[in-house]
Amino acid sequence: MTEITTKAFLGIELAVGCFDDGRARVRDIELGRFLGYARPRKIRELIERELASGNLNDSDIRPVVGRVETGVASVEVTEYWLTEEAALFVSSRSDTKAGAQVLRGLIAAYEAARHDSARVTKILELCFQNEPRQVKPMFSRLIAGIIRMRGEQDGPANPAWARGLAQMIYRWAFGDDLNEDGEPAEQRLRRSLNPDPSSSRVDYSWLTDDGLRQVERVIQCGEDYADTAQDWAEWRDKMRHRWEGRPLQLMFLGSPRRLGAAE
Repeated sequence: MTEITTKAFLGIELAVGCFDDGRARVRDIELGRFLGYARPRKIRELIERELASGNLNDSDIRPVVGRVETGVASVEVTEYWLTEEAALFVSSRSDTKAGAQVLRGLIAAYEAARHDSARVTKILELCFQNEPRQVKPMFSRLIAGIIRMRGEQDGPANPAWARGLAQMIYRWAFGDDLNEDGEPAEQRLRRSLNPDPSSSRVDYSWLTDDGLRQVERVIQCGEDYADTAQDWAEWRDKMRHRWEGRPLQLMFLGSPRRLGAAE
């Protein structure tokens, strides 16, 4: 299946920052479970009827196609990810006759997700505005994990720990080959491609496909450690132990090719 990460909000798992519209969404079978379906997948039949009737559309419910293992073979399935409006509508039409308490719980969960997402979005805007678009969803997940680890649901939109986070991640991803000024290779390459940091056209060709995968590996490790570390110092020490002291990975920076148009 497509890799979509979720977080529990008041008893229901929601995906935050995983879709291009930025809206929190719930997986169909998770909604079915929350509503008390004996077979949560059965909710897909209701969703498909409402889609066919025009009461819902793909902006309300994003279909995601993938393959799942059945124990005998893998089969292709379509699962649906619902916005708050779609989830409430489907709940009101379900055979479970969802009571007011369930609906209030669903509204409260989405409200908590919006609060969580708003701070992540603001940190991205202020501290990560010059990063390639390909890495921003990854940083979004990592930031959310660090906020939870630090217990900072409320706080400044440009916290000190976030300001150097991208540089640390790139250094861990591409090695710590520093020059006499303390600049890592990735930073030197970016500076050579972008001599005018105030320019509206930024060359992101330094980030190859292999480099993007390595950045994702480091960020996924950071997410995992954020779930287990007690505080920022422990998280940073774990990441340093895991990633520092490695030779520069030239394959990730050599002969870069452009991933897309400059942003």
